Amino acid sequence: MMSAADATRLGSGRSLTTVLGARAIRDLELALLGVLPPEQVLGAAIGSRVSPGLTGLPLEAPVDDVDTLLLVDEEQTPLAALESPLAVEPGLVAGRLVALRRRESGRGRDRALTHDDLAHPWSKIVVLSRPLAAGECLEEHGSDVLLLVPDDRTGTDGIPVLSMLTLADHAAARLGGATVRTIPLSWRDPVSDESLTAALGAAFTAYAEPATITVLRADDGTSAGAGWSRLRSRLDEAGDPIALARELLAPEDVEVVERWRPPRSRRGLVVMFTGLSGSGKSTIARVLVQRISHETARTVSLLDGDVVRQLISSGLGFDRESRLVNLRRIGWIAAEVARHGGIAVCAPIAPYAEIRQELREMAEANGDFLLVHVSTPLEECERRDLKGLYAKARAGLVTEFTGISDPYEVPDDADLSIDTTDVSVEEATQTVLDHLRAGGWLTTGADRAH
Repeated sequence: MMSAADATRLGSGRSLTTVLGARAIRDLELALLGVLPPEQVLGAAIGSRVSPGLTGLPLEAPVDDVDTLLLVDEEQTPLAALESPLAVEPGLVAGRLVALRRRESGRGRDRALTHDDLAHPWSKIVVLSRPLAAGECLEEHGSDVLLLVPDDRTGTDGIPVLSMLTLADHAAARLGGATVRTIPLSWRDPVSDESLTAALGAAFTAYAEPATITVLRADDGTSAGAGWSRLRSRLDEAGDPIALARELLAPEDVEVVERWRPPRSRRGLVVMFTGLSGSGKSTIARVLVQRISHETARTVSLLDGDVVRQLISSGLGFDRESRLVNLRRIGWIAAEVARHGGIAVCAPIAPYAEIRQELREMAEANGDFLLVHVSTPLEECERRDLKGLYAKARAGLVTEFTGISDPYEVPDDADLSIDTTDVSVEEATQTVLDHLRAGGWLTTGADRAH
């Protein structure tokens, strides 16, 4: 592992910095642990490799005159570098991997798997990609049983890592004091997952043959897995799934699951309106917040796109990258509101499908997400032109304007679609309220009674 001084010297030539995605970060860590070969293409299918001794990374930026490609996490911390990177093919670079520092960002890092753990002769090794059911037998007991918790939600069936760690600690106690560690596993497809499990088994060096890794998943073919699959589906639906949870899980685990996915009437929610400028989304959002505040006991916050621009993103421009940064800020704040059990209503244009999906995933980490497409046609929005922006865009005074010089990708995953051409604000708002009540996020009748 290099020191900070080494890292400075390493970057003395021309360097380029790239922020790794969640999957690439975890593949990087597995490569540094020796679980994956250094030739692995980070974030790609397991087994995707480049030249011997070189680590691959999908990257569109040119590296012709780059000496060092710094690999940083979401906190901009340099984790590793690719020395002397070269373009292997369009969109793929490779270089010699050099470790810089251990990742600290993310949940459960204080309990991360180490090289010492890989050298220990465990009696049983289990990856928990779902909770251990009450009474589910692992045959072995004691501190030589190793329970591994993936530190990415894709590896825990959507359960937050800290919640999964609590469930693992409960399981460890029932197993007579088993050892719990987090591991940077990111599942992706059946073939890759099988290869990743095999690579993990081979990385445990205390055995003459690769260690057998037991992976508990919803689709593992067991009755406990099938039971969890049923419960997992129910947790995302309206109603109270706790009765089913009590049939499957130990009492202490039921409490953890209920804190993570409480009934919808108490669960955090992000309501995102998307649509063209002038479509009516901000007006509906404002009235919706007023109605929820006046008619229910739910805590609700409004994140208007223009207001966020002024208060949080005033230094950003209107190019595609700046707009994505602004949307991520809105999404992060909204997800935090949902994480604490509130309702966040936001009304950005959000023109790109990829960023809308990213914001959905942020929200669903700890709550629910409702996408409302205000589908008022361009012609009607331009006729209204409340801010005079369409006229400026047509005259070339405003560039990269959605609907004129920049595309709006119509959502195919909207939960509601409302065209305000012939619908009043009151009618549109009532449509959204009716959907929220039918879905259980707002209770019917005298909401304020609770």
